[in-house]
Amino acid sequence: MARDTRRALTPVIVPKASDALIDQIRGLIETGSFVPGDLLPTERQLMQDTGLSRTTVRDALRVLESRGLIVTKPGRSGGSMVTLPGRDSISRSVELFVRSHGIRLSSLLECRVAVEPALARLAALNRSKAQLDQMLEIHARFMKAADDVPAYKRIDVTP
Repeated sequence: MARDTRRALTPVIVPKASDALIDQIRGLIETGSFVPGDLLPTERQLMQDTGLSRTTVRDALRVLESRGLIVTKPGRSGGSMVTLPGRDSISRSVELFVRSHGIRLSSLLECRVAVEPALARLAALNRSKAQLDQMLEIHARFMKAADDVPAYKRIDVTP
């Protein structure tokens, strides 16, 4: 009598080739092999090095750019340069996450109230003299705007 061996098999999930290239380039950026300002190899070189198609390489570069890890300039003197995600990139990602998951503003505010004091303490304990001066200046601006809600909000979101 034959045994039923199908129960031992599980689905095999193969990542998209572009996702594998994204992970590889992101890893090189995270480990410092590529630093901000470095030019990535050309599309042609990436194709040769990885054995991937032009479409796959371009797809990976578009995703890396949308994540704020590279900036790509078209043309003969262009290319893809390593950068770091900026405040706007992170802000857009958080906003998209919050909106797409239906997170309430009250939940965000509760989280902020819970987390900010601990972060402020760590910032104060690990600050330099210049950073302390900056914190004192920002605090003075907050105190001056205490009765002016629009001004207070502007200070709160200004880098």
